[in-house]
Amino acid sequence: MSWDEWIKQDAVALAQLIRNKQISPQQAAAQAAAAVERLNPKLSAVLEVYENTLEDIHVDGPDKQGALYGVPMLLKDLGSSLKGRTQEAGSKLYRNRVATSTDPAVENYLRAGLIPIGRSTTPEFGNSFDTTTDYLGKVLVTRNPWNLDRTPGGSSGGSAAAVAAGIVPIGTSS
Repeated sequence: MSWDEWIKQDAVALAQLIRNKQISPQQAAAQAAAAVERLNPKLSAVLEVYENTLEDIHVDGPDKQGALYGVPMLLKDLGSSLKGRTQEAGSKLYRNRVATSTDPAVENYLRAGLIPIGRSTTPEFGNSFDTTTDYLGKVLVTRNPWNLDRTPGGSSGGSAAAVAAGIVPIGTSS
């Protein structure tokens, strides 16, 4: 799928393409990962892409019968825990923290068939009007894809920027 075609797809349209076998779930995940690679250097919206998900989209148990099966999404690095995945809440205090359980909302996303492919940025504990963090040893400022001189705002800025830029059609927020 071309980049111009990709960014025009919302989650429902992308799920329909997958159901109609016009694109596979693996291709959708790879396309989203390529979008991260292409756009994240300017946006700083994505902290991590789950490489093992790109190898096996079923690793986290999405329901193959879900209405949105195969659609890639990003999980906010705060309050969207997925068992076995890193969730640091944008904080040095939680550096390398691995979730021991899956958040009920994320369980619902998996039942819908969504494929978490990575995690998006958030300020420390979501306590800021912008999405800036420094817990990784450098200052990371998430940028608004429509105006790189601005941020997309606080707490869920990584997800907002990724969705607005067309990296993925869905990202969690709070």
